[in-house]
Amino acid sequence: MALPISSIQSLVGTEQPSVIAAPVQHGVGVKDPLLRRGSKTLHDQKEAALEEDENITVETLWKRTLSLTFGCCIFYVFMATVVAVFLDNWPFLVGLTLVINLAKSGLVWKLLVRRWMTYLGVFFAAGNLSGFIMGLYAYYTFLLPYLHYTDLKKHTNVAAGEHALRFADTGMLTFSPGSSVDVTRSVGYMSAKAGARMCVAPVTDLSMGAQDPINFFAIGTNCCGWRASFACDDAGDSEAHSALLELDMNAIVSPWTAWLWQDTVSGEGFQAALKLQEAVYGTKAAADVRLLHWARNPLAMQKGFLINAVQVIAEGLGLVAFVSTIIGIYAAAGRVQFWKAVKLSQDGPQYSSITAGSFRFSKRVGRQKRMRRPFGYV
Repeated sequence: MALPISSIQSLVGTEQPSVIAAPVQHGVGVKDPLLRRGSKTLHDQKEAALEEDENITVETLWKRTLSLTFGCCIFYVFMATVVAVFLDNWPFLVGLTLVINLAKSGLVWKLLVRRWMTYLGVFFAAGNLSGFIMGLYAYYTFLLPYLHYTDLKKHTNVAAGEHALRFADTGMLTFSPGSSVDVTRSVGYMSAKAGARMCVAPVTDLSMGAQDPINFFAIGTNCCGWRASFACDDAGDSEAHSALLELDMNAIVSPWTAWLWQDTVSGEGFQAALKLQEAVYGTKAAADVRLLHWARNPLAMQKGFLINAVQVIAEGLGLVAFVSTIIGIYAAAGRVQFWKAVKLSQDGPQYSSITAGSFRFSKRVGRQKRMRRPFGYV
C-alpha cells in the first residue's frame, strides 16, 4: 500500500516565510516630484478624514480657540509696543523684529502637522502685521507729536504782536497778561472736503490796534458758530494764557513720508477759514502766521497725545481679539465640525437638551446634569 505523498510545504515548521516589502529608498519613485506630490496629497486627505471623524467637545473647541486668539493678541501687543517705543531711535531694529517674527510664524505653520495647529502660524503672522500697522498709525498720529513737543522750546511772556518767525523752533507759548482770543472776530468755515466746520479766531493783546497784523490764530474743529462764537479748547477760560502751537509734519518727518501723515485737507480748510476771517472783519494777517490751540495747561494737552496713542492700540487689541475669536472658532473646529455646532434637538417630552454643549437642562426639576456629549452630537 502506497503511502500518501506529502508536500514539504505542508509539514509543520516548513511553511514558506511571509515576505513584507519594505519601501525602497532609492530609484525613480523617490525623485519623481509627481509621486511625492501625490503621496503628500493622500497623506493630507487621510489626515483630514481622521480629523473630520474626531469628536470635539465644547471644552476642546474653546481651548483651541483661546490658544489661537491668545497667540494672535500676544504678538499684536508685542509688535505694537516695539513700534511705539523703538521706532523713533531704532527703526532698523523694528523692521528686523517684524521679519524675525514673520519667519517664526512661517516655521510654526510649516512644522506643526495637526490641522488646527497649523493655523497658529497664520494667527501669529496676522498678530504681527496688525500690531505693526496699528503701531505705525499710533506713532505718526500721536506719539511723534508728543515726542516732538518734548524736544521743542518753550517761551513765556510772549506778546501777541511779536513776529511768529521768532518762534519757529517753539512748541509751547505763554502769552503776556492781557492776551486773549478775540472771540468777537471769529469765523466758522464749512469745509466740504474735511466734512467739518473749521474755526479760527485772532489772538490779540491790549497793545494791539484794529489795523495791526495778526501773527497768531487760535483754531479748532466743530467748536464754533458761523460768526463771533468760538469755544475751542480753553478759549472760554479767563485764566488761560498759554497755547500749543500747531506742528508742520514737513518739519518733523522726511518730505518723502510727510505726505502719508500730513492732513492736507484740514490744512486747506484752515487756510480758507483765515481768508474768510480777513474778508468778513477786514483783519490783516501777518506774512507768517502760526496756528495754535489755546490752552490753560499746554502740558496736559501734550499728554493727551500719549493717552490717545495708548487708546488707539487698546482699541486695536479689542478688534483683533474679536476677529481672531470668530475666525478661531472656525479654525479650531477643523473646518468641518464648525458647521455641526449648536444644534437644538428634542430629547423626549420632559427634556430640552442643548446637544452642542456638555450640559442637559431639565425643565421638570430645574437642575443641570453633566453630560459627556461630543461637539455637534444630535
